[in-house]
Amino acid sequence: MKVHLFNFLLLITVLGCLCITLSRSAPEARPVSQLQRAFVTVAPAPTPHPIDAYRQSRTLRRQETLSALEALLTAQDTQLSTAAQAQIQALASAAETEAKVEGLLLGLGYEKSVCILDGGTVTLFTQPAVADADTAAVLQSAADLCRVSTENVQLLVP
Repeated sequence: MKVHLFNFLLLITVLGCLCITLSRSAPEARPVSQLQRAFVTVAPAPTPHPIDAYRQSRTLRRQETLSALEALLTAQDTQLSTAAQAQIQALASAAETEAKVEGLLLGLGYEKSVCILDGGTVTLFTQPAVADADTAAVLQSAADLCRVSTENVQLLVP
């Protein structure tokens, strides 16, 4: 008798669940793909700061130039390979000097700075702008590190 009562209660429970489901009063089950889309938000990719973008571009150009020069090192012509070796050394020296000047500017509190060493001229750009009181010291320090005269150092103001 106990078993019959248990089966009867089980049958009523199943029928009740079936009625709720057929009457659509139960919440509708959603496929997983719709649930996943509900939690995805698309944000625009941040654009790099112009100084950071310039640095990335400069690094890419230097790597391309360096690989082209390294390919010339294996050339049969000794003059060509000697010239390529000299260009590689000049490129490395310029990169090192620019990094030293940018490190100096970072140490002085200019978080975003660029040093462009082109032959005998040096161009500096800082963010924020160099204070008037610091201009002479920054120009002299950059000239000393780059081994040029202060007349050949330009400070661009944003």
